[in-house]
Amino acid sequence: MKRSGFVWCVLGVLGASPVFAMQAISDTDLAATTGQSGLTYVTSSNTLLGGSSSVLQWNPDAGNSNSATLEVQGLQFNGIGGQGVGIGASGSSLSGPFSVTTNFDVGSNGSTPALAINSSWTQTRVLVPTVLLLNASGTASTYGYGSVAMDSSGSLNFTNVGGLLNGSKMSPSTQLYLTLGSPQIGMGNTAPGSYGQIYYRQGGVGSPEMIIDKLYMATGFNPQVGGVFGACGTTTSCGGTAAGLAAGGFASGSTGLYLGSPKLDFNMTYVLAYRPSPSSTGFTTATSGSDVIENLGTFGWTGSFDNAELLLSSGGMWADTGAYDPLNPSGRSQGLNIDFHANYDPNFNWVIGDGSGQEVLDFGGWKNLTGATWGLNVPNLTMDVVNANQGVGGLCWGAQSYGVASGCTGSTTTWVNGGGSTSGSYLDLEPTSTALGLAIRDMSLQAYSTTVTLSDYLANSTRSFNWGLMYTLGQVDGNLYLYPGNSTGTGNGLTADVLFMSQSFANNAYPLLNNTNFMIVDTNTNLGFGLAQANLLLAAHQLAINLTTAGIQLSSPDMRMEVQGVLGGGPVYSMTSSSFEKMMYVDVNLESNNFSLTLSQGTQNGLPYLAYTGHMTLADTTQTGSTIGVGGNANYISLAEPSDPGASFMLSNITGDINVVNGQIFLISAADTVDAPDGIPRLQLANTIQVGSTAGGQALTADVKFGGAQLATIAIPSGQIYSSIMLKPQH
Repeated sequence: MKRSGFVWCVLGVLGASPVFAMQAISDTDLAATTGQSGLTYVTSSNTLLGGSSSVLQWNPDAGNSNSATLEVQGLQFNGIGGQGVGIGASGSSLSGPFSVTTNFDVGSNGSTPALAINSSWTQTRVLVPTVLLLNASGTASTYGYGSVAMDSSGSLNFTNVGGLLNGSKMSPSTQLYLTLGSPQIGMGNTAPGSYGQIYYRQGGVGSPEMIIDKLYMATGFNPQVGGVFGACGTTTSCGGTAAGLAAGGFASGSTGLYLGSPKLDFNMTYVLAYRPSPSSTGFTTATSGSDVIENLGTFGWTGSFDNAELLLSSGGMWADTGAYDPLNPSGRSQGLNIDFHANYDPNFNWVIGDGSGQEVLDFGGWKNLTGATWGLNVPNLTMDVVNANQGVGGLCWGAQSYGVASGCTGSTTTWVNGGGSTSGSYLDLEPTSTALGLAIRDMSLQAYSTTVTLSDYLANSTRSFNWGLMYTLGQVDGNLYLYPGNSTGTGNGLTADVLFMSQSFANNAYPLLNNTNFMIVDTNTNLGFGLAQANLLLAAHQLAINLTTAGIQLSSPDMRMEVQGVLGGGPVYSMTSSSFEKMMYVDVNLESNNFSLTLSQGTQNGLPYLAYTGHMTLADTTQTGSTIGVGGNANYISLAEPSDPGASFMLSNITGDINVVNGQIFLISAADTVDAPDGIPRLQLANTIQVGSTAGGQALTADVKFGGAQLATIAIPSGQIYSSIMLKPQH
C-alpha cells in the first residue's frame, strides 16, 4: 500500500532539525552518467563533500526550552589508499580517489511498478574531526567527544515493489542488503585486505587510538545476495546459503519507518585494537615503528534473525515528573525511538576470540527459553540530546516500577526469588550538563546458546562441544548520559553517568522464563547450573573512558555493583518449580569511591591475550553524597539458606583497598607446546589480587555476621593472592 514520502521519513522519524553546510560537488566529480536500461551514475573524487567549515547538526526540540544540539564539525568523505595513509595534522595527506557507482532502474512485477537501486563504493574515509554539544542557549561545550574516522568499501542493494517506501508488515515485497568491508576467509586470516576500520582518539594527532579493525558487516534481507553471509568469518559461521534468506518489508507510515523480514541476515566481525603511540599521521593501518597496533580480542555475530521487525519512530526523552507508561508514552520530547524484536535462527553464532584471530569460539545453536515469545525484545530504546536535569527519572532496584520514588517504594511486585527486599530502592542519576542521552525500558533476552565450537587455526583443528552458555536477561532498564570532555575537564573525551539493571520478577511454572539467569548448560543431559532468577545492578557516576598509553582505562569516583540470585540448577529446557534445585541465596554488593580498570594487550610465547589491571577502594559511597549507594554496611557478601533466608552468613561493612594486577584472559592453542604441553587447547583466566598496604591503601576489614548477629571483626593489613583457572576439554 502507498506510504508517505522520503522527506517525511527522514525528518519525521528522527524528530529533529538537521542543518547542513557542506561543499558543492564540482563538475569534474561527475565522472560518468549513462542511461539505457535504467540510469547509472558514477562519481570519482578525492573529496565528495565536506571540508573544515562543514557542519552537521542534530537538534531535537528546536525552538523550545528543551532544545539541545549534537554538532559534527568538519565532516569529510575522502578517497584513501587500500591500506590507508593517515589524515596528518592538516587532514590533507589522504590519497585516492574513491568512486561511487549507482544504478537506478524502474520496472514492474506484473502490473505493479518496481524500483531498484544498486550502489557500490571503493575504499572511502568518512572523517569526523570534531563532535560537540550545544545547550538550549546555543553555547557549545568547551571540549568535544574526540575525533572519529571510518574506512570502508561497500555496497547497497535495494528493490521495492509499488514505491520507494511501500510495504506492509512482514511483506515479501522488499529486498534490502548492505555490506561494509570485505569478508575474511576464516578468522585466522591476517593477510591485508579491504577490511573496514573505525578509528577513535581523544586528543590531537599522535594521541592513543582505539580501533575497530578488520571490520566486516553484511546485513539485510535479499535472496539474491544470500551467499555473502556464508563468507563472513569462522568455519562454523560460514554455512549460510542463498536459500536461507527471504525478502521483507520496508515502509513508512504514521508510526515511523518499518523494516521486517521472516529471515534477517546479520553478520558483523571485527578485531578490537589499540594503538598506544601513533606516529605523526595517525588513523592508519600501518604497523611499523611507533604505529604498532595491539589487538585486544576478536568479536562478532554471524547468522540470521527470524521474524525480525524494526520500527524507527519519533519520540525522545520523557518528563521525569511522572512514571513512564510503556503503553502510553505521552509527554515525549523530540528524538529517536527504536522498537526491535526477533528470534535467533539456529545458524546464529556469537563469536569471541583472541586478538590474533587464530583462536576463536563460536557460541551457536541458539534456542528460546521454554514459553518465550521473543529471543530478543527491545521495545523502547530512546536516543536524545538533553540538558542538565532533563532526565527521564530514576529506576527501581528490587521492585517493578520506575520514574518516581513513591511508585518504587509502594510497589508490591518484588524480586521473584524471595531473597531480596520487600520494597524497592529508588536510584537516579540526573544529567549534570548537556549530554547525549540513551534510555532503555523493558528490554529482555530470553534465548541461549546450546553448542560451542573452538576453531584452533594454529593447530588446524575445529572441535565442537554440546554445552551452552546461558546469560538470559529478564527486565532490563537503563539510563546512560554521555558527556563530551574527560573527567578532569582538561581535554576531549568521554564521561558517562551509567545506571543499568537486569532483574527477575516473573513468578511462573517455568522458573527461568522472563528472568535473568547466568548458567552453564550440558545440552547432552539438558542439565544446567549457575545463578538463576538473578538481579544485576551497575551504577557509575562520572565514569571516565580514557585512552592512555597504558591502554583503555575506565575510572569512576562513585560506583556500585550488585549481583543477587539463587545458586542452583536442574533440567534447563523442561525445568519446573519442583525440579529447580536451590542451593543458596547469593547477594554481593560492592561500592567504591575510587575505581579504575585498564584493558591492554599482553603477549605470551608470541601470542596475544587480553590483559587487565584494576583498583577499588571499598567504602560507603553515601558518605560522599552518592545517590546510588545502599547506605550503612554498604559492602557485603551474603550467603543464605533458601529454606531459611534469615539464617545468612555475611561479611559486612567491608572497607579497604584492592588491586587486581597481571590479569589475563588467554585462549591457548593446542599448537602451543609450552602452555599446552598435552596438545589440548584451553582457556586460562589468571590474576593477582593485592589488598591493604600491598595495594597501596588501607587494610581490608569486615564484620562477620551470622543470622544478623555480629560474631567478629577481621582485618587483613596486607597480602596478595594469585589465582589461575584453566578450562579445557576432557579429551
